[in-house]
Amino acid sequence: MRKYFQFNETISGVNYFLRLLFFIVLLIPVMILFFFLVGKEIMSSGIDVMDPSSVSAIENDPALALELVTGTFTTGNIIILFLAFLPGLWFILATVYKRLSALQVRFFPGRVKEVFAFYIIIDFLGLYFSENATIYWIIAIIGLALDLFLIFGNSNIKDHKG
Repeated sequence: MRKYFQFNETISGVNYFLRLLFFIVLLIPVMILFFFLVGKEIMSSGIDVMDPSSVSAIENDPALALELVTGTFTTGNIIILFLAFLPGLWFILATVYKRLSALQVRFFPGRVKEVFAFYIIIDFLGLYFSENATIYWIIAIIGLALDLFLIFGNSNIKDHKG
């Protein structure tokens, strides 16, 4: 189990793809926790979701629903969600690093840390420029090309140990 979270060894493209799918599974508890926190905020606000007048009040004033969701993001709840997300984040970062380590021998010798930093920067820039559609799509295409390269790129390593 420990090998999945360490930043050493290498993995194949198929293993990389399967770990991406497992990362989605690791996000399920975070989503459940988020919906629990939103539900707790709705219940503490005094809105009865079974009462049609309460539901129509939310339909007439969508800002009320937004206020309930944003009320969920207190400092304690953000810390709880981050701690729940941390194992998945560590897992996916280790997975990307292992796959880049496998491909670095053939494509970019000795530059695995620089390419790993580039991958992280592309992900953060995609989040930052999500408002600007043109820049976002350029960054999204670069990120997709990099992910496809990580999945389908052939490495010279025959026996991956990661």
